[in-house]
Amino acid sequence: MKKKNLQFVVILTLTLLFTIMGCTASPAFVNSTDADYANTDNWLALPSELHYEADVIYFYPTTYISKSSEAPIVADLADEGMRKEAQIMFKSQATTFETVADIYAPFYR
Repeated sequence: MKKKNLQFVVILTLTLLFTIMGCTASPAFVNSTDADYANTDNWLALPSELHYEADVIYFYPTTYISKSSEAPIVADLADEGMRKEAQIMFKSQATTFETVADIYAPFYR
């Protein structure tokens, strides 16, 4: 019985520790541009008219590579390099669906 109590205490302690650690923000993770999807500039693909009965939401693979150890490890939505690579991925992958579905693709971090 003591072993189960000890396991419970260890699991609870680790859970609380990781939760507290996850609540602190490191400057390397902070980005300046919020994800405002009401702004059409934050969409890689956003149909203005609906042409098909089906919709596809496309999330491109990670395209951001930080250029230095001081650079954030998560891209800012306005990062030109990330946007350029996202467009390349979109053209090579998502356009497969363009003849059968309306494609939605947000820029994301």
